[in-house]
Amino acid sequence: RRVVHGYRRVVVALPSLPRLPSMNPLRILVAFDTYTASRSALNFAVAFASRMKDRGAVVNVIHVRPTAENPQTDKKLEDSARANCAKYMELAQAAYPGTTCNLEIMTGKPMDVIRKSAQHNDVLFMGTHGRAVDLDANELKFGSVAENLLQGSSIPVVVLRVTGKESEVPEGYSFDNFVVPYDGAKASQKLVEKIPLLIQLANTKHLTFVTSIPPQEGTPGTAKTEAEKHLQNAIDTVAASLPERMPQGSPKLEKVILESSNAPAQAIAEYVKQRNEQGDPCGGIALATRVRPERETVAGTTTVGVLHQRLDRTPVVILGHVTGGKHD
Repeated sequence: RRVVHGYRRVVVALPSLPRLPSMNPLRILVAFDTYTASRSALNFAVAFASRMKDRGAVVNVIHVRPTAENPQTDKKLEDSARANCAKYMELAQAAYPGTTCNLEIMTGKPMDVIRKSAQHNDVLFMGTHGRAVDLDANELKFGSVAENLLQGSSIPVVVLRVTGKESEVPEGYSFDNFVVPYDGAKASQKLVEKIPLLIQLANTKHLTFVTSIPPQEGTPGTAKTEAEKHLQNAIDTVAASLPERMPQGSPKLEKVILESSNAPAQAIAEYVKQRNEQGDPCGGIALATRVRPERETVAGTTTVGVLHQRLDRTPVVILGHVTGGKHD
């Protein structure tokens, strides 16, 4: 904006607000393979769509089936895959009547098919067992499809890690309330940049920025003071980036410092579990991954640790990713 001040021309730099997608209608993609983890992801996706009916939410389920050279055998594979997927879709929809679901049976490399489909959707729901874990190396090995999608999806990814039987959606579940782990690292900074997208996506009303420090004895020390400063900077950044007028109103932003001798991810998981048990459920945990191409790992320590925790009914939402090592 140019303003005339006396004989001088003054250029005033105004901060630009983020251009958020309208997401109307809201298109929800589910990568589905009929196994326990993906059935859990489907349940949560349909529950989410039911909550977003006013935005015309649609659940698009895709299943990548095997192929056969014999046309008759290939037709049987197509029919069998469609029948199995339709069965689980009907069960999920029965719990949330009125939700719109579409099913597409596809062929090809699963990762390529899902990535291409993601370009035409707003959020991807997927399940994973994440069985192989090496915490000393900060590695959690997913299946190749899950790992590649976490590293390079063009849209937010909602991950349901299932350690046992299929997870049902808790009664009254919603995405109103999110926990945002923040430690000031590169991935955390990327996460803060993406928070407006999360708010737009899920109509989130409450965000709790959480960090963990070792137990403090006596008067608050430097660690707590620094943690307070980092969290407040993150909150101020998010508040400044939000549009002045939002349809759902501005979300509540608060900070929590956990004093724990446990690893940060474990401390955060215990905090989430405690809230769930006390009737203040957490709708999800927002994270950004750190991708290190030279190693077979999907994320930094906090992301790996949180996904390793047994939080079967608490989705983890990956909003973005950064590339580089621990100290990059």
